[in-house]
Amino acid sequence: MRLANSQFTRMRLLPSKHLSWLLMALCLLFIAGCSIPPKQDLVPELASPRPVQVTTPQPDTPLGHFIEQIAPLAQAEQRESGVPASFSIAQAIHESWKYETNSPSLLARDYNNYHGIRCSEPKELPCEQVRNATTGNMDSWNSYSSAANGFLYHGRWLRQNSNYSDAFNYTNDPLAFAREVLRCYTGCEAPFPQSYYDDIVRLINDYNLRQYDVGSPLVLAPQPSVPPIIATIVPATVSPATPAIPTNLPMATPTHLPPTPTPPGGGGKIAYVGTDRNLWIMNVDGSDPKRLTTLGKSVYHPRWFPDGNRLIFTTHGDTYIVNADGSGLTRMPYDYEPAPSISPDGRKLAGTFEQTRPYQGGRAFVTSDLIVSDIDGSNRISLTGCSESKLCSFWGTTWSPDGQWIAFGGVFIDSPPAGGIDIYVIRADGSDMKRLTFMENALAPSWSPDGRKIAFVSSSPPQHLYVMNSDGSNISKLPFADVLPHGSLTWSPDGTKLAVSDTSHTIYIMNADGSQLLAIGSGSEPAWSPR
Repeated sequence: MRLANSQFTRMRLLPSKHLSWLLMALCLLFIAGCSIPPKQDLVPELASPRPVQVTTPQPDTPLGHFIEQIAPLAQAEQRESGVPASFSIAQAIHESWKYETNSPSLLARDYNNYHGIRCSEPKELPCEQVRNATTGNMDSWNSYSSAANGFLYHGRWLRQNSNYSDAFNYTNDPLAFAREVLRCYTGCEAPFPQSYYDDIVRLINDYNLRQYDVGSPLVLAPQPSVPPIIATIVPATVSPATPAIPTNLPMATPTHLPPTPTPPGGGGKIAYVGTDRNLWIMNVDGSDPKRLTTLGKSVYHPRWFPDGNRLIFTTHGDTYIVNADGSGLTRMPYDYEPAPSISPDGRKLAGTFEQTRPYQGGRAFVTSDLIVSDIDGSNRISLTGCSESKLCSFWGTTWSPDGQWIAFGGVFIDSPPAGGIDIYVIRADGSDMKRLTFMENALAPSWSPDGRKIAFVSSSPPQHLYVMNSDGSNISKLPFADVLPHGSLTWSPDGTKLAVSDTSHTIYIMNADGSQLLAIGSGSEPAWSPR
């Protein structure tokens, strides 16, 4: 550090005792300044933003009203897809709030597009030509039937885009989630600008948006020593925070289980999605892993046929059936999402079918319907009757062992029964639907082989594992947390064990009461063969 000449000329010589103390103080300051932790190069293109002071908006301000209006929509999005509500709200503010007029943009106000999602091929939704405020060009943007549908589509779009799959390892940390999403810009040819990431983090912190995240809200304490960032975003050089590791779980190092005379859970095989996003199969002790597919695109949601000889899975847009040895790969003429479950007699499918339907003034929206069909996709029957007047979303189906009932995670947004996503059961002919849970964050049910229990996952971070009686009584939370949701839960053939994967993409088996947790390998979405 240099002093100005005028300052230098005013300095006087100090006594040696005082000078020694001054030199010692300068040395201490120098050492402290040089002890900044080295930057962890977790995300080279996105530096960590500097802290900002929490300034929760007043409810009587236009932006405060805007946040309060869209917060429930973002929470519904989080319950369905896992996208943190705080991130969705922050991106909606960044993309659609006009500070000069204190009002939402034309795209948000007239076409319910709050996140700036453009039309893409093939066009699944109506497109509107609206001028891009950044470039001045007329661009084509998605148009949604309602604000609620716009937020739900935002979550589905992020969830189904493989470019953003890593972000869903951090659904309980909105800043890390934002970091991973914003690696990609226009199809991942380049990262988002650093300023975009800084703005999203500033909005989350300035307006305490984490209070809207579903689950335990994390409220930041004010930091009065650091002035709030209002307009100019200055990238900092401090280290990014390391994602928190759960401390309440026995964190076993993934390893093979020792061979035992009797295979755990009654034997069988475990199919799973490998870290390379291909379909794999292994023994229940983690030995002899074999890759079944090399499609060049990500595999999701493997399910077994009852005979244990074939599997069905999706690739977000296509559904395939393959033999357990990897032969006979066949693309099916339907597009269930996620992969459907197969009836105990092997003759029927039950799953979610998404489609665009006309709604309100000629506009369209994407809705889910719960469908039962033959294995080849023919003879489809709608179980829930979701239509242009009933916006629904479903995730995960499972048949009762007697083939009479289907359990599913669902949310009915525009009509009763209202609420968050919960576990329901319905007869295979579409009659006698019953709601089993009232948690508003339950999905991915799995029926036990004896028909007495249903296991499921909570969609709110940290995602927990639950088991209940098949009538919805006696719900118990297992000690395992941080479950990777959406089809990451399966019973052993004898019903004594469960297989599950967590957000670190480690596959575990455990007793049905959650005890004796053992890691058997790396991957996600395990499916235990029925024999």
